[in-house]
Amino acid sequence: MTIAFQLALFTLIATSFLLVIGVPVVLASPDGWSSNKNIVFSGASLWIGLVFLVGILNSFISQKFSRIIWVPLPRFTMVSRKI
Repeated sequence: MTIAFQLALFTLIATSFLLVIGVPVVLASPDGWSSNKNIVFSGASLWIGLVFLVGILNSFISQKFSRIIWVPLPRFTMVSRKI
């Protein structure tokens, strides 16, 4: 499960990078939007799907590790001393 989360997160980061670079290039090129809008919409749909997938996998991973590794936090109290 952890490997699937890491691969999904890497794919989300790579897709984000490609969209950040690719969308302005498509919009700046002459006749770029009309010929490449399906690619941009596919990339945006992939990105949205990966955001949900990473969120779902993250919830599974965090539940798994919260049951295994539970360490209570120490409680500190302030003590005032009169000198």
